[in-house]
Amino acid sequence: MYGTPWHGEAGIADPGRGLPKGVYILRDEKNNLVPLPGAAAVEQLFPCSFVPFYSREGLNFTLGFLERVTKGFPCYQLSFVPDKRVVEFARGI
Repeated sequence: MYGTPWHGEAGIADPGRGLPKGVYILRDEKNNLVPLPGAAAVEQLFPCSFVPFYSREGLNFTLGFLERVTKGFPCYQLSFVPDKRVVEFARGI
């Protein structure tokens, strides 16, 4: 995974690379981590994707890509309260 090439002028982004350890789908509720099995992970990731619905090949590529991602990495739903408590929660993951 690579940092964004559009890091702007703030000086806080890193365009470097790193190996992801998992996929985390964020929700705003309470500090909680729930594993997502393959189909549930694809179901959660699909609406967050740029899907070319006009193209059968593009749609098939997107679904295949999401399947490979969810088979290659553990997937979770990470719910959190948007305050500083989530930092300690995330460090414990």
